Amino acid sequence: DLYNRAIAEHHDGTTKLNVLYGNRSAALYMSCRYEECIDDCNKVLEIEPANVKMYQRAMKAAIAMGDLRMALNYCDKIEPSKVTDAIAESSKENKWVKVERN
Repeated sequence: DLYNRAIAEHHDGTTKLNVLYGNRSAALYMSCRYEECIDDCNKVLEIEPANVKMYQRAMKAAIAMGDLRMALNYCDKIEPSKVTDAIAESSKENKWVKVERN
């Protein structure tokens, strides 16, 4: 609720808004609220399209939901060296996940 209040007060598109959405997306991810996490990641990416951390978090949330197509969509937008790290981290959290790319 604190993030929601802070976001409501900073609705003018400032840099702080990016941070608030990014932090809330982390909290949502940790609460297993993956769809909402992805929504917040996308809000950050609308304002700051080069934010690799948001692509990675959205990818991890998609993997946690079992939506590998969505995860690969986010992978395609991340610098290749960062994709492997994010997949490895997600695989540790979700031991059943194995993603292979051509």
